[in-house]
Amino acid sequence: MCKTTKDLTAGGLGMFKGRRALAGAVLAGVLAAGCMTPAVALADAVSQGTTQVTVVADPSQTLKFEVPTVIPFAAGPDGVLVGPSKEATRITNKSVFGIHVTKAAVKAEGAWNIVADAAKAPAQTKNAIDFQFGPTRQVDAASALSSADTSSDAGFNMGYAGSGRESVAIDTAGDVAHVEADLSKENGVATITWTVAPGAAA
Repeated sequence: MCKTTKDLTAGGLGMFKGRRALAGAVLAGVLAAGCMTPAVALADAVSQGTTQVTVVADPSQTLKFEVPTVIPFAAGPDGVLVGPSKEATRITNKSVFGIHVTKAAVKAEGAWNIVADAAKAPAQTKNAIDFQFGPTRQVDAASALSSADTSSDAGFNMGYAGSGRESVAIDTAGDVAHVEADLSKENGVATITWTVAPGAAA
């Protein structure tokens, strides 16, 4: 415990005389001043650091979504194809974040020939078929034979599951011509492979 100046000088003057007494008094004053001065903090300024927190879809996980298992066309005698209702043909997001279709690839099956316009196909092109699909029928099957890029098409955006915007309706139309296939039974004419990714169309 520190003593006051008075205490130290009284003790010092009782023991020393002359210069020694004076030196003792000065030293006592210095010590007293040191005891009375508030302690200085080791760090006067507060230092801060910042850590960024991020989140991204796990690339090792498969996105959860459902696509139509079949798009059943009915061919009229004039070759016009009538597809199912848009409400019955939906792609639905099952993930907790938004997704969008980035590609749609069509592959012909059996003896069917996918063309840009079946009505204009030459007679030698048997079992000619054209069809379009998408929220506004914006994807042409013939163009999608080499994969159609839909990454910038906002029509294929889907919100998170339960958002009320988690699905897109697929509207369809098409035509057939020069048909030699037996249409008394269902024919598989093509498959569509959908590629999806997290986020919205760029």
